[in-house]
Amino acid sequence: MSLGDQNLLEKIGLETINFSRLMMYFGVKYYIMAARSYAIRFGLADALEGLNEGRDQISRGVQAPKFIYGGKPQANLFAFQVSF
Repeated sequence: MSLGDQNLLEKIGLETINFSRLMMYFGVKYYIMAARSYAIRFGLADALEGLNEGRDQISRGVQAPKFIYGGKPQANLFAFQVSF
C-alpha cells in the first residue's frame, strides 16, 4: 500500500469516528428531550433538574475534532453520565 493510500485510510477512519459521534450525540439529545417532556408532564422536578444538567453536559462534551499538523489526525472522544 502506498503512503497516499494510508493517508486516505486515516481520513476515512477519522470521518467514521466523527460520524459515529454525531449519531450518538443526536440519539442522546433526542432521548433527553423526550425524557424532559415526560418529566414536565408528570411534574418530576428532581428528574427535570438532572435532565437539564445532562443536556448541558452533552452540549459541552461534543467538540470539533482536533488535528495535529505534521502528524496524524486525532479525534476528541467525549464521555458523559446522566443520573435520574
